[in-house]
Amino acid sequence: MLEAPYGPGEWQLFNLAEDPAETTDLASKEPEKLKELLAEWDRYVARNGVFPADPADMRKVGYSFTTCLYGKCVE
Repeated sequence: MLEAPYGPGEWQLFNLAEDPAETTDLASKEPEKLKELLAEWDRYVARNGVFPADPADMRKVGYSFTTCLYGKCVE
């Protein structure tokens, strides 16, 4: 999940096999699948010591929507 301004601030669910561009959020249509995957995420977090990133820290390391290819960048 990405907090604003980098994302919607809530978990999203996509079917990557049918929607690789992630254009249709299925979270509201498939709440049980989202719940199942969030439970797996919680187990992963506990096993691996993952902690949430502070959006302010993301800006410090240069997280942005800028895309660069061969030295040419666009925002």
